[in-house]
Order: sequence, then C-alpha cells, then structure tokens
Amino acid sequence: MVVNSILAAIIAHIGKDRYSSSQELIYHISSSKRNPLKSSDIRLFLFHYFTKNPWINKDGKIIKVGMPTLFSNMDSFQKYISTYYWPLLKIVELVNVLSWHRFDKTYKDLKRKIDMSIRLCELYKPYVLFHGSFDDCNTERLRMTMKGYNMDDKLNFDPNCIKWEDYFMKTHL
Repeated sequence: MVVNSILAAIIAHIGKDRYSSSQELIYHISSSKRNPLKSSDIRLFLFHYFTKNPWINKDGKIIKVGMPTLFSNMDSFQKYISTYYWPLLKIVELVNVLSWHRFDKTYKDLKRKIDMSIRLCELYKPYVLFHGSFDDCNTERLRMTMKGYNMDDKLNFDPNCIKWEDYFMKTHL
C-alpha cells in the first residue's frame, strides 16, 4: 500500500511545479479512520491462531494458550504485575535467602523476566496504547485522482480492502 501510494503521488504530481504552490501535501497511509484495527481484534486473532497452530515445547507437548490479557493503560498493567508476579518473586527471594542462596539462579531468572516484561511494555507503550487516528483526506483525494486516471485497480492503496483477520491468520502470523 505504501509503495502504491508513493507511485500514485508521483503520477498525480508529474508536471506540477513544486514551487508554484505554497501548500505541501502530507499523505497519511494508514487504516486508522477507514478500517481501524482494534486491540481487542488482535487479541482474538492471536488466540485463534495459536489455538489452531499450537506451539510444542521441547518435550513434544502442546502448549495450551488462553485468551491474552488486554490492558487499557500502564496503570492496569502495573497493578497486574504487582498482584500476580511481584508476590511470587518476593516469595522466591525469601526462600532463596532462607536456604543460603540455593535458588539464586531461579530468583535471578524470574526477576530478569519480570523486569524485561516491564521494560518492553514501557518501550511499546506509545504504540500499543495510542488512541489517535490520522487525517487521511489528502490520501483519499489521491485515491480519487487515481480513479480519474483509471489507475485505482493497479495502484490500490484503499485500507477498506484489508481483511484484518485474513491478514493476521494467513499472512502475518
């Protein structure tokens, strides 16, 4: 879609003097307004995919998946970690100290995994918890221009044609 839209912009602007207009056009190539992808959909697609195509552990046993937990903000994620994982880590730490550091490896591994999860969530927060949408009016005008040139079927970049479930189940995953 991005390549097609770039080609369409080149075709639409051929022969136009770029200095004659003071207006610069910005084309947002996204599906955010016309065909949004919701977090709840991704959650469902992941569950369906890993139910139909299960992972197998090193012992050859199928790893059963549950519905992924979806957090609406970082506070709910922090609360979840504090409720379910920090107490477990503290228990392992206490057992480790009481047993003269016999479980050092277990404690360090668990702490590393929790810290990594928190860090990854902080890194991806701006993307995962982004609730904005992009103005794609210029892109829609570009699509209409391509229809005028009878190029809309060759340079298709209409986000309405994306079938998100098919994309995730058959292409992306």
